[in-house]
Amino acid sequence: MRVHVVFLDSCRWDEVYSKAAGIAASALLLSRSIRRDTGVYIVLRCVSTGSYRWLYINGGRIRNLRPDEESSTGLIKALVWGRGAEAARIGMGLPEISGLIIEVASGGRLQAPSIVCNSDIVVIYNHRGEYMVRETLLLPRPRRLLEHQVAIANIILDRLCSGRRLF
Repeated sequence: MRVHVVFLDSCRWDEVYSKAAGIAASALLLSRSIRRDTGVYIVLRCVSTGSYRWLYINGGRIRNLRPDEESSTGLIKALVWGRGAEAARIGMGLPEISGLIIEVASGGRLQAPSIVCNSDIVVIYNHRGEYMVRETLLLPRPRRLLEHQVAIANIILDRLCSGRRLF
């Protein structure tokens, strides 16, 4: 199972619906289907209070996720408000995760982590020391959108696990 954990600096869901929708689409969508072996945590980090809220979307159970922004934003709103409970969970605090934790960083040359593909892999974005990181995936070009980082990490991990060259 692959799990993406993406931190957003916000205290309210209504401020990040479209951003969360883009991240969910990047983490879960393939060209013609949904990644059934993947999940995504979207974690709101409220800097002023130091609290966390999260939404977990299970790729194996989600339905009606589409790449266009309007429908995926509507789906995220519905999940946050409790509709579609079989595909999503909502919680407070930091989510409990387990597996090989890989941090995605930017800048420098592409550096791929050493991974075991048949184990659980947790990929973390935009964190500030909330979890103990064991490996780093270093992406070239320093400033990428989070949605792009998620898509590129999926491509790299897919290639590593299938035994193909990176690029």
